[in-house]
Amino acid sequence: MFFDEAGGFDFTYLFIAIVLGLLIGMIFSKNKVDKDKYQTLNYKDFMDMKRKGTLVDCRKKEQFENNKIVGAKNYPGKSGAKSNIRRDIPIFIYDQDGRRAQGIAKAYVRGGAVMVYYLSGGFKTYLNEKEGKM
Repeated sequence: MFFDEAGGFDFTYLFIAIVLGLLIGMIFSKNKVDKDKYQTLNYKDFMDMKRKGTLVDCRKKEQFENNKIVGAKNYPGKSGAKSNIRRDIPIFIYDQDGRRAQGIAKAYVRGGAVMVYYLSGGFKTYLNEKEGKM
């Protein structure tokens, strides 16, 4: 199998194994995002820092129109990652409850953002803090 008829080593299988290894490596490295470029923030830190960048509400348009953090732009889900948002300054994002924020932050980083911060617990945390429930 690994040797040709003359008794020499057949490099065909080695070549195929190397090519397959490179392809698999490329697939896995494509989905890898630098974890230093996105970070979760608690309510206080998020509110203190949000003016240093672009504030993005990742909730549905209806939720955004009903209530939002002042100064936020609405880009539902990962749509903002493909928009014309400035990527050379930090981006501060929040979703409804914090469950989707990390995935959305990764999409922004893949889109070229220098740094993305997301609110731990999302908009629900904001409302609870605003109303003094926490």
